[in-house]
Amino acid sequence: MNKEILSVIDQAIEAGESSSQKIYDYYQTLDATLGVDLVSGNVRSFFDSWSDAIGHDYKPYEEKSIEEWVSAAEEIRQHYLYGKSLSPRKIWQECAVKNA
Repeated sequence: MNKEILSVIDQAIEAGESSSQKIYDYYQTLDATLGVDLVSGNVRSFFDSWSDAIGHDYKPYEEKSIEEWVSAAEEIRQHYLYGKSLSPRKIWQECAVKNA
């Protein structure tokens, strides 16, 4: 299952880097694929927030840097790939993502 999640995260990162609305489709796939644990809920929240940020030109969010969103998504990817905990980031608070 992690392999499928990683593939969708990779696609979401690619869409997010180019500010593509397709990120919402990847969020929906993650929503349907992820479990019901705390980490999964937080990952859902992050990608939902990122798709919302793109849809509203980042205006409702404090974090406007696409690089920070991408970096946070890469960290989520590392969590699923290697089981690494998420580092403390301000963006996690903004997107309601907690340390895993």
